Amino acid sequence: MIPPPAEPARTELSDGLDRLRLALAVVQDILDSAAADLSAPPPRPDPDAETVQGYRHSLSLLTARESQVLLSIAGGMSNRSAAHVLSISEKTVKNHLSAVFAKLGAVDRTQAVVIGIRGGAITLDQPLSA
Repeated sequence: MIPPPAEPARTELSDGLDRLRLALAVVQDILDSAAADLSAPPPRPDPDAETVQGYRHSLSLLTARESQVLLSIAGGMSNRSAAHVLSISEKTVKNHLSAVFAKLGAVDRTQAVVIGIRGGAITLDQPLSA
């Protein structure tokens, strides 16, 4: 059996434990406040009616094939997969995507899909494609 520490050592250990508990409480408070800040996502601005109408107009300019390509990428398809499913070449998919981006004023696939969703051409309950 280990003998208990001498009285000065015991006091020093006790003081050290008290300081450690205080430091842990401060860290826990910081973590709790940070978690509270992260739990609520920042509010997202919804597009106004005029913007949605602009999206719908832009989407109406798409050809049937361009709309199919947009739906394919919204489903997560690569250019190669979309080409296979639509029975066209990968180069043709790229050409259609360029036309989609130009007509929608999108700079990439993600922005084109967001415009499609906000304009009502794409719904989130559509099954994802492989």
